[in-house]
Amino acid sequence: MKKLIVTILILLTISIIAFVSCEKEEVDYRIKWAGTYMCQKESKNSIQNVLLNVLLADGDSLLYVKEKKENVPPGSGYKYIDIKVKVDPYGDMWYVSGINALSYNFRGSFTGDSIYVRYNLLLGHNLKTITLYKGQKIKDCYE
Repeated sequence: MKKLIVTILILLTISIIAFVSCEKEEVDYRIKWAGTYMCQKESKNSIQNVLLNVLLADGDSLLYVKEKKENVPPGSGYKYIDIKVKVDPYGDMWYVSGINALSYNFRGSFTGDSIYVRYNLLLGHNLKTITLYKGQKIKDCYE
C-alpha cells in the first residue's frame, strides 16, 4: 500500500511539473506593430512624407502613435498625430486620449507591416480637416 501511494505521489508530481513547464509565456500582441513607419500624409491641400512612431503605452491594449515633431511645420497647432489609441488583436485601432482628443475622429489599422490612419480634426461648427496616413514599417522598436 505504501508503494502504491508513493508511486501515485511521484506520478502526480511529475505530471504537475510537466504541465507547468509546458505553459507558453504570453506574448504581448502589440509588439508586432511597435516601430517607426514612413508614411505619406495626405490632407486637403498637401501630400508629404512623414515618420510616425508607434510605441507600447501603459495600459491594456494601448499604443502611442505620434508624428515626429521635426515633420510638423511651425504654427500647425494640432494638425498632427500625438495620441493614445486602443488596438485589438486584429490591428484595428481607435482613439483613447491625447492632445485635443475630444476633437479627434480617429480610426486606423495595421495590415502586416503597413499602417493606415484616417482622422478628422474638428475645428469648429461643422468644419473639419481630414488627414490620411498610409505607410510601411521601416524600423522595429523591439527586436
